Amino acid sequence: MDATNSQEFEVACTPWIDQGVKHIIVDLTALEYVSSMGLRYFVNVGKRLNDGGGTLRLCGVNGIVKQLFQITRLTNVFPMHDTVEAALASV
Repeated sequence: MDATNSQEFEVACTPWIDQGVKHIIVDLTALEYVSSMGLRYFVNVGKRLNDGGGTLRLCGVNGIVKQLFQITRLTNVFPMHDTVEAALASV
């Protein structure tokens, strides 16, 4: 998820948020890289959901992606779960 494709995440989430979806769960199991631009789009989507009383929940965060979320302290911003099932159970 870098500068060339990270905006696709926000574009994909926007219709759901506009339709009133309060919680979005994103499975990042297969994500191997996220740039600062990618983080920006996570923050944008999370903020829009939070403003509407919802949450952006992440699961399957591992490797360097997990380290980046920890370094930037975004682990304090986004609820993180090991599995999609755990994320669903927390909503």
